[in-house]
Amino acid sequence: MLQPMPNSDKHQIPAQPGGPEEVQQGLAELYPNFTAQIERITPALAKEWLERSMLGNRDWKAKTIAGLRQEFLRGKMGVNGESIIFDDEGNILDGSHRLRVCVETGITFDYLVVRGVDPRRRPMIDTGSMRDIADDLTMEMPSQRKIHRVIQSMFPLVLQYCGHSSGVGANAYWRTVPGRREILDVHPAIREAAAKVDLQTKSIVPPGVVGSLYYFGGFAHAAETTEFVAQLINGLNCNAGDPAYTVREYLNATNRKLVKLHSKMRAWEIFISCAYGLRQFIEGEKMERLRLPAQVAIPGAAPAAIAIHLGLEAEIDSTEGA
Repeated sequence: MLQPMPNSDKHQIPAQPGGPEEVQQGLAELYPNFTAQIERITPALAKEWLERSMLGNRDWKAKTIAGLRQEFLRGKMGVNGESIIFDDEGNILDGSHRLRVCVETGITFDYLVVRGVDPRRRPMIDTGSMRDIADDLTMEMPSQRKIHRVIQSMFPLVLQYCGHSSGVGANAYWRTVPGRREILDVHPAIREAAAKVDLQTKSIVPPGVVGSLYYFGGFAHAAETTEFVAQLINGLNCNAGDPAYTVREYLNATNRKLVKLHSKMRAWEIFISCAYGLRQFIEGEKMERLRLPAQVAIPGAAPAAIAIHLGLEAEIDSTEGA
């Protein structure tokens, strides 16, 4: 007879006698209340489940709810192998955020529902590493793994430049894998910019910053951007007073200070410095010192225009407040 799975990884489940049918029968006897099936979940049913669950739901996470809300509104919530999980008394062990958003949006969806899970397994649920856009892309094209990591590091900069980095409301959708997939489908130039990044040469400028410079500069000044980035990375063909030289001096002088910042903040500070240098380079200006204005817009890449080009404004305007 099959034995329950041990709670300690110090033990191993002994091999069971018999063929697959005998093993399956033993599992059915071991977990008599366990079921898994696809169900159609209406807002009324989701509300009933939430109210009936005796376990206290974990704190609602605004960004998670905002991101899920946009997935529901865009019709992207459906059967994907993940599940709503109940214990053998009908308490929700996983999926409460999805059920709440179902109620709030009034949208019915089909989903896998698992019942009869031992409540002692709750601490082990939903503890794996969250998949990001780089992971998702790499599953399709493993050979492009490094480029996908550049894309991942570009996204916070691209969104912040376009004014969509708050992570609340509809903006939260662009932080999700489906949202970033949508952006890549609308504008593949992000992939193309990431592919230009030289990952072999060590530089004080992070790959995500370099990719973002290629992306934004490529709208109207591709040749100038390529030349500026080359000077910025290797320091060749630039002299005192040249924008690339001044930015390099600034980054070298402040590198210790920037390292202490949160990685995303550090990347943004470096990007803004480089973007300002690129603007001066395109405009043919000398730059003895780096004095950043409040906002930096690369010529030909106005933030609002890029946001519209990526479909950000149209999508947000059509769903905000819904």
